[in-house]
Amino acid sequence: MSVQELMRGGTKAENDAFTGAEKETVFDTENSRQINHDGSLQGGYTVPHHQDIHNQAFTFANAGGTATAITASTAIEPTALVAGMKITLKMDSAATGAATLTWGSLVAKDIKFLAAGVKTDPVADIWVIGDYVEFIYDGVDFIALVAGGGGGGMFDRQVFTSSGTWTKPAGTNKVKIIVVAGGGGGCGLAAGNSVAGNTGGSSSFGSHASATGGGGGGGQTFYGEGSGGPSARAKNSLGGIGSDGDENHRGQAGGAPSSGRSSDTVWAIGGNGGASHFGGGGASLADSAPGNAPDADGYGGGGGGAGVETTSSGAAHAWGGGGGGSAVKFIYTGIGSSETVTVGSGGSGGSGGNSSNDGGNGAPGIVIVESYK
Repeated sequence: MSVQELMRGGTKAENDAFTGAEKETVFDTENSRQINHDGSLQGGYTVPHHQDIHNQAFTFANAGGTATAITASTAIEPTALVAGMKITLKMDSAATGAATLTWGSLVAKDIKFLAAGVKTDPVADIWVIGDYVEFIYDGVDFIALVAGGGGGGMFDRQVFTSSGTWTKPAGTNKVKIIVVAGGGGGCGLAAGNSVAGNTGGSSSFGSHASATGGGGGGGQTFYGEGSGGPSARAKNSLGGIGSDGDENHRGQAGGAPSSGRSSDTVWAIGGNGGASHFGGGGASLADSAPGNAPDADGYGGGGGGAGVETTSSGAAHAWGGGGGGSAVKFIYTGIGSSETVTVGSGGSGGSGGNSSNDGGNGAPGIVIVESYK
């Protein structure tokens, strides 16, 4: 080996209290780190070695302090906070609300997180014990990027096919909701006349988003050739509509009926039920004898309209029920510890009497709640 050269040094505490001359380098004998001096800064400027880089000794720490006054102590602490600085903490307490972060001996700064680009105070359980949270200093506050133990994705999914109460899982940062209302019932036929179906029920998730049910199928009377044409006509049923969502969808309108003629016989063919965001409507009924129209076969779909063969004197026509409306929404703030979930029922089909020639029943809605870190 060549000539041995030594520099002066001491323990970390001794070096922290030392102010070296400009261009002087000393040695931390406890942590094997060099420290450069400029003649004015007490403690100088620590030079990380390869092990510090592997261990992220200057950007990672276990959180300390309390839930509202968090502290962080890294092996190499900053001398000042500068916009763009980052630190990752393993949390030792769950979030309870507004909080501050103190890094080393520097001044405490408020913690915020971004909700649709707007700074917001932390909410309860936005992080829980054991979560890893990255904090970025923006020049004013520490912005929390919540990764959580599972990487920040969806970790809970609850499906409501009937009304109830949603309870927020621990660690929920935001939720995605899909709200689908009930479908309308299809029009029925009784004694040559149409009997309108019933409107589907509305669905909602708390006060955050809702959707209205599909309209019940209406009807009309159609007379044979040479009898003056249609009479007592009713419009086809409109689909429901979502509201307050990031996406608001209208359900498909109930299908229009049609007719055919063979010799002196008029065929009345019921309309299809309208589809929803999640479900198809019931098919129409066209048969040589009275019968009940098909029910909807998916969440929020409208029931089918009845159909029948009559004589040349005329036939009533039946529209299908409208599909339920729907709304899709991400909720970042204002999520309660629990929320009331309302799932709309499907509208019943118009009654044809004697348990035949009824309109199809609309399908009930559905509410899906996904929780994300």
